[in-house]
Amino acid sequence: LPAEFICANVLELDRHLKQQYDIIFTSYGVLTWLPDLPRWGEVIAKALKPGGFFYIVEFHPMLHVLDYHKPEGIAHPYFDTREAYEEVFTGTYTDGGEDLELHDVEWRHSISDIINALTGQGLRLEYFNEFPFSVYNCFPDMVEAGEGRWVFKDIGGKIPYLFSLKARKG
Repeated sequence: LPAEFICANVLELDRHLKQQYDIIFTSYGVLTWLPDLPRWGEVIAKALKPGGFFYIVEFHPMLHVLDYHKPEGIAHPYFDTREAYEEVFTGTYTDGGEDLELHDVEWRHSISDIINALTGQGLRLEYFNEFPFSVYNCFPDMVEAGEGRWVFKDIGGKIPYLFSLKARKG
């Protein structure tokens, strides 16, 4: 399968594209880095060919309300406040075990923010799914709840960890 990879700020991607595409895919951990979901939806709609589809599998916004070190409680608002959330912490998400000081800046988006960013650009939602597990051990205090299924030790599968959706351009 021939593929083309373009390295650019996703919110400016439409300035770099020379064609439209049949499929656009977004994976785990992307949306929290984006401050402007309506612009993200606009870029996706412009980049898709008519009849093409967008697919995303991503961490559920519900996870972003938790304090990952004490996930049984609510630590952050679920709904977008339009302000960046900033945190300084020590560690890394790599396997190397480095002890780095990290300055993290993220934005919180609700499920409705995500869906409306796409449907607001004329994309038609074909399906939306939520999953009561993560596909890897990505937060503190997670336990394996089945092969390739990870949950917080104290919460289990009581909350959504992931979602997927498919939207098509008419």
